[in-house]
Amino acid sequence: PLFKSSSAVQLTESETEYVVRCIKHTFASHIVFQFDCTNTLNDQILENVTVQMEPSEGFEVAAYIPAASLPYGQPGTTYTCVALPEDDPTAGSILVIGTFSNTLKFLVKDCDPNTGEPDEEGYEDEYVLEDVEVTI
Repeated sequence: PLFKSSSAVQLTESETEYVVRCIKHTFASHIVFQFDCTNTLNDQILENVTVQMEPSEGFEVAAYIPAASLPYGQPGTTYTCVALPEDDPTAGSILVIGTFSNTLKFLVKDCDPNTGEPDEEGYEDEYVLEDVEVTI
C-alpha cells in the first residue's frame, strides 16, 4: 500500500523549453517517481519520454514507464520505479537518504508549428534536470 506522496517539486525553471516537476509516491519497498512534463517548444514533438535516474548507492531503478508522446503545450507523465535499499535486520529502524541525478531523455521530431504535423524522422536528445532528494 501507499505510505505517502510528496508535494510536487520543480526540476526545471518555469521558462525553460521543457518544464518538469516530480511527485514521489513512497511504498514499503520502493518509490514511484511521477514526472509531470510539458514541452514548451511549438516546433517539436517529443516521443518515448523518460526520466533516467542515477540513484545513490543501495537504490536500484526497477522500471521506467515512458510518456508515449509530448506535443507542444500538452502535459504528459512518465514514471520511474526505484527499489529501496534492503533493511539490515541488525540495524533496527533505519533512515534511508539518497540523492538522484535526473536526465529527461526523448526522441525529438521537428514539426510544423502551424499544423503540428511532425517529421517522420527524429533524433535522440536529453535535457539535464535538477537532483531529487529522498529521505524516508
